Amino acid sequence: MAGIILELDGVKKRYPVYGRLGHFLPPVNFISAMKDVSFRLREGETYGIVGESGSGKTTTGRVIAGLTGADGGRVLYRGEDMLKSSKKAWKRFRRDIQFIFQDPFSSLDPRERAGEILEESLIIQRIGGTGDRRKMILGAYAGVHRDRPFMRLPPRQVRQVRG
Repeated sequence: MAGIILELDGVKKRYPVYGRLGHFLPPVNFISAMKDVSFRLREGETYGIVGESGSGKTTTGRVIAGLTGADGGRVLYRGEDMLKSSKKAWKRFRRDIQFIFQDPFSSLDPRERAGEILEESLIIQRIGGTGDRRKMILGAYAGVHRDRPFMRLPPRQVRQVRG
């Protein structure tokens, strides 16, 4: 059986609700976005978070990625509690995870070309030189059965063209 790579154990997240004077006074209430969320993801598995609007899907993803703090519980990546980890550990972790948004094309800049968008994340993570990055991107395109590179197309055209 494959090892557990990501585990959420009793993760909680609440957001404060303030009265008319806003942040000048303590919160009048709290809204729970996550209540005791727990699951395990094993190597080779794909895990989708599905639910109604306002059910905590985005908050769960943000807590996993460290973009929002948790109020309790543990987020374990390969056994390491990420909620107690260093900035260096978070940087390594973020290289290994990926968000897939409901409409990913609305989050992409239509003025940029698909190759530029893909290369940007490799540059940020300091992965490879220009030639190496180009080979990686072409390999990714080949991996989704495209018969020609789409590096110069805007994101919406990449989606519309069948390879």
